[in-house]
Amino acid sequence: MDMYAKCRMLSKAQEVFVELLVQDIALWNTLIAGYGQCGYNEEAVNYFMQMQDEGLSPDEISYVHVLKACGSIVCLKMGEEMHTEIAKQRLLENNIILSTAVVDMYAKYALL
Repeated sequence: MDMYAKCRMLSKAQEVFVELLVQDIALWNTLIAGYGQCGYNEEAVNYFMQMQDEGLSPDEISYVHVLKACGSIVCLKMGEEMHTEIAKQRLLENNIILSTAVVDMYAKYALL
């Protein structure tokens, strides 16, 4: 999946994802990251929400990718909701990458 996503072959990455019997958090993160990295940020956010609808809780990697997508599509409300949830879970304390993603998301709004 990661290879297909990095080659911008998102339909093939999606096909592999659907064919797998178990879709764990790592696979969802790969799908979310792939769509975001290819500029399909709304789709990345949609997959993030679909992952939660499927009963999986986001991890730090999920949040990093969805925050990047939120910043790219100027979705401040959702980004703020993510920041609140991340803070509640105390995930910012020891994760510099996640902390940077939060700052980056807000910085993108400040540039508007």
